[in-house]
Amino acid sequence: MSLATELTQAGTPPGRIESTCRIVMDEVRGEGHQIVGSQVTLRATAEGADRSAIAAALGRADEGCPFSMLLRKAGVEVTIDLA
Repeated sequence: MSLATELTQAGTPPGRIESTCRIVMDEVRGEGHQIVGSQVTLRATAEGADRSAIAAALGRADEGCPFSMLLRKAGVEVTIDLA
């Protein structure tokens, strides 16, 4: 994801970004095991940016994320949370 880029362009480069991603697979009738969910959790710090500014940058980053777009187009539920 481009969270670091979004924060830097906003004038608040990140000090630290930690991310975890949990991929959920399930049996889809007639198609076998498929990815049905992607759950991303992020922790980020950026000097001069409060939680709402980081959340806004995260939203912009997700909108342009090619991987998130690919998953959503395939019908996968993508959730991104700021811890």
